[in-house]
Amino acid sequence: MLLNNITFSIEPQTETSFCHFLKKELSDFLNQIGIIQEIKIYKLLTEIDNGAETIALQLDFASIEQYIQFESEFKAATFDKINEKFSAKYLMFSTLLERV
Repeated sequence: MLLNNITFSIEPQTETSFCHFLKKELSDFLNQIGIIQEIKIYKLLTEIDNGAETIALQLDFASIEQYIQFESEFKAATFDKINEKFSAKYLMFSTLLERV
């Protein structure tokens, strides 16, 4: 099992609409792909106040092949959807984790 953790640092005034977008619109899009086992969204609670909110989008994949397929075929479209509504309103980084 692989976990792709995408962490966003977002402007506080945008947090509510960003989370709603992730939960509804983006999750609907990602579920239609058919290779993601589970989608989870978390808010980071233990953070030094940096003037932003931190939201994690977690995508579970059953295999490295599914992850590679997502990266090559769907990642660009995923971020196009995010940028349509929230361009220049977030910073992000991504981490790939494997269950041991």
